[in-house]
Order: sequence, then C-alpha cells, then structure tokens
Amino acid sequence: MSEFSFLFSFTIPIISCTSLHFTSLHFTSPHPTVNGKYVDTDAYATLQAIITSSLDCLHIKCNEIGTAPSLGINACANVPSPLLPAPTMQGYIPATNVQQHSQMDSDVLRMSIFAKAENDYAWEFVQEVYEIGWNSQKTSSGRNLKAMSTTGGTKLNRAAIFPSYENYWGSATYADNWISSLLPQGDLWGTDKGITNTARREMVIKGVTLENLLMYSYGECGDGVDECNANTSPHHWDECVAFIVGHNAGPIEGITTGLCGNIAYTNAIKR
Repeated sequence: MSEFSFLFSFTIPIISCTSLHFTSLHFTSPHPTVNGKYVDTDAYATLQAIITSSLDCLHIKCNEIGTAPSLGINACANVPSPLLPAPTMQGYIPATNVQQHSQMDSDVLRMSIFAKAENDYAWEFVQEVYEIGWNSQKTSSGRNLKAMSTTGGTKLNRAAIFPSYENYWGSATYADNWISSLLPQGDLWGTDKGITNTARREMVIKGVTLENLLMYSYGECGDGVDECNANTSPHHWDECVAFIVGHNAGPIEGITTGLCGNIAYTNAIKR
C-alpha cells in the first residue's frame, strides 16, 4: 500500500462488514526515511487529524485505534457506539442480499476523507481505493469503482443514457479516463497543472459518484426491468438501489457527524 505499508507507531484499523483491514499511518521523528525516502511527518499528522475527526463515518470505534504517547498520540476520550448495517436502505427493503453492493459508498467516503489532505501519501491511498476497492466484496475479489467504467461493458449499455455519454466523449471508458487523469501519474496530476487540492477532490469524488457509480447503477436498473418483466428474482433492481442509496445514508444510530452517505441519494438530500 505504497507509503501506508510502512510500519511505524500509529495504526488505525478500518472495519468492513466481512473483515478487518489495517491502514498504517506512521509518525516518528525527527527526519525518518523508509527505503531511502523521506517521510513527511507533518503530512502524516494531517492525515491523523483528518481520520480521527471522521471515525463515526469510517465505522471505526475509538478504542480500536492504536496509541503512541511518546509522540503525543493518545487514546480517544469517548468510544462511539458500534455501527451496524441498517436493515433497510432508507425505507427500501431489498428482497435479495445486496449488503456488499451497498458498501460502495464507503469507498467513496474513504476517498473523500483522504483527499482532504494535500499530500501525495493521501492521494496514493485514494487511488488504491479507486482502483482496487476496499469495502465491497464479490465472490472472488473486491468490487471497485474503476472497473465500473472500464469493464462495465454490457452492463453500461443497459443504461438508456449511456450511448449518449459514450458518443459525446468518444470513449466507453470516459469516466475512468477523467478520474485517472486526476490521480497520481495521471496527465493532470501535479501542482503545476493549476488545479487546487479542493478542486481535484471535488472533481474526483463527484466524478466517481455521478459518472462511474451512478451510470453503472442505471445499468443494473435496466437488468432489473427485465427481471420484473420475466417475473424473476429482483436482484439487479436491489443492486441498483444499493448503488444509489448505499450503506451510510443517514441518519444511522451512533453517527454524530451528520450525513455520512456520499453518493446519489444523500447528495440529492443535501440539495
């Protein structure tokens, strides 16, 4: 996990529904190096502050966070209530199991939180979540936002408006082309491109929400209509709703920081 794999003194566990992942943030002094690279402790301190202010939305319990008293990193004072998956998606009761599908909004949320930090460490993690996935599991692999644009194929063509977007941009992978250009090693990456961190964050997060995820959900809706007409299991329709509403659409018991949802349903509420 690039710089995040280096083991220093401060570890934040990130919880998904099925497994416990660990993202290691490292704080040491005065001028640490790893594999010959200088580690910017100020950058890591920024990440620490961002993450610890977002524990509820990240589904992390305070007492699961490591400490390093010698570096001024102490235990949290208050332990929030454990967050459990809501039995419904804002009133919609799925007939099939789409719990993992609904976790995609946690990927968007995690990208959004790390993208607040103006340093390469954070953006490399944003890129990893986008390309590999973090919270939503399929049978044999993780579900990720990039694949929804690059390998959607037949699924995207089930969305009635997709051909218009494809024709306009001249590419079936237009969504990923745009997002990847804004991430590390992309054509628009770097401070010399005239894009502020805030602007980059907005373009990436709104892009994956409205271009990658929402368009893919429309494809699921198209398959859902076919299921309805054939009077078969409504699994694709449930998937469509899961990708639009998500797992974190508030209010959820235990969350004190407002709406944590970060995809189409919650964005519509905010506006």
